[in-house]
Amino acid sequence: MEELDLLIASALEGNKRAISKLISRVEQGSSSEVIRKLAGKLGKAKVIGITGPPGAGKSTLTNALISLFRQRRETVGVVAIDPTSPFTGGAILGDRVRLNSDPDEGVFFRSMGTRGAYGGLSVATRGAINVLDACGYDVIIIETVGVGQGEVEIINHADLVMVLAVPGLGDDIQAIKAGLLEIGDIFVVNKSDLPGADRVAVELRAGISLSAGEKYEQIPIIMVSAETGMGLDKLLDSIDNVFEKLNDSGEILLRRALRLSGGSRLGLQVNKGESKMKCLHFDHIGVAVKNLEDAAKFYEAVLGIKPTGIEEVEEQKVKVMFMPCGDCEFELLESTSPDGPVARFIEKYGEGVQHIAIRVDDIDAALAELKEKGIRLIDETPRYGAGGARIIFIHPKATNGVLLELCERK
Repeated sequence: MEELDLLIASALEGNKRAISKLISRVEQGSSSEVIRKLAGKLGKAKVIGITGPPGAGKSTLTNALISLFRQRRETVGVVAIDPTSPFTGGAILGDRVRLNSDPDEGVFFRSMGTRGAYGGLSVATRGAINVLDACGYDVIIIETVGVGQGEVEIINHADLVMVLAVPGLGDDIQAIKAGLLEIGDIFVVNKSDLPGADRVAVELRAGISLSAGEKYEQIPIIMVSAETGMGLDKLLDSIDNVFEKLNDSGEILLRRALRLSGGSRLGLQVNKGESKMKCLHFDHIGVAVKNLEDAAKFYEAVLGIKPTGIEEVEEQKVKVMFMPCGDCEFELLESTSPDGPVARFIEKYGEGVQHIAIRVDDIDAALAELKEKGIRLIDETPRYGAGGARIIFIHPKATNGVLLELCERK
């Protein structure tokens, strides 16, 4: 057995030294090799991102959440990012000092420097998350460096994003307006025992109402003091509620699919001010499988998602089974030919997410706009896919590694 295989086997048994060595390999550039060998064990952990301006108390809150999750006997992995000096290339990794949880077999902590990466994270963050996910940690917390309003890379790594604000920063929400206001699933006013906390909450609500539209009232703003413990139980309830809503809507599956495939939620957002294209919502997730009936057993028996029929698309050399999940669908794909695209995908990567589809109202207009912007395409003209949809595929090199389908359904 190869050294890496032995290391993975030891990590999967819970050996923290082996887990640490795996993450080190990811940091050294072996992420794709490690994650390929962990395929099939990913997508189970709840990944929570904690972000906000410097001094907001991210480490203190992370420490408090660790204790709460451990009281519920949930295992916790933490990836804490510290800034790297542009002069020396070094990082203090002070989060390890500030997080003062007692030694606990159910907690794994890893600090890493940004190493020149933007967005408040490290280039190895995604790989470290996947290692901890595969090794069975129930909750993974990502603590970003102190960020400004445009540093929103955390949404491409976390299932749930928590944005922190605190009183006493002058213009109280100046440091987190614009971009950060648009990515939060939960907003936390930390140090709320200090003067000005109520004002911060009011300003947050006003800012969220402008960025979230009609959904702004559904986004919780929780007042806490991570230092004293005030409001932490309410915050934990809010985290549970948001995860429940993400599960019920199917959104959690979309977020995890993008994370596991290396995709970007940022890359899928349409700038309404500059684009005529109208993207309605996620239409389906295409999952390449070796056998439709065998694959469907898990979705039906475990998740209660029932298939609605099987269709063969001769042009694409594939059989398709549709499994509705909320407003989206799983589209299980079984190749009908050894030289078909799904067969080639499975041969190269194994079974898994093959593409993600977004519904558009006018595929011809969408195609024209993509060509005008010079976006790299797989299809120069629309073709027909399963369910009578007219579809085009955008090349993965244009979408941060995601094979993206646009589909029009009448």
